[in-house]
Amino acid sequence: MESKGFNRENTTGGVPSHRVCSGCGRLLPLDQFYVNNRFGTPERRCKDCRRRAMRLRRKLAATRPAGDEGRADIFRVADRNVRLELIRRARQVVRDSMARRLRRVHELEWEQETRDWTV
Repeated sequence: MESKGFNRENTTGGVPSHRVCSGCGRLLPLDQFYVNNRFGTPERRCKDCRRRAMRLRRKLAATRPAGDEGRADIFRVADRNVRLELIRRARQVVRDSMARRLRRVHELEWEQETRDWTV
């Protein structure tokens, strides 16, 4: 079974020696990746990409105002009526999104089916 991102060439005993970074797309030796302590497998992004991403994240967090926590948590609104209305709206947004997605999938399937039809 071929694992994603591993290069099976130049291996000893079936252990991969290189991996493709999902961030930069470079083929790098495994020592350029942090190892997941829980599973003992290399992470998907190389050390350089992780370092760059964390620096950017810290920089963005530092520029954000203190009171801005990002998205609102609609389940923790104190006023019950406001909370229920926010939840209803959120559910409607999800339903609309799913309907648009299904419509797009059906349209693609229809185009594929009818492409070979000749009149």
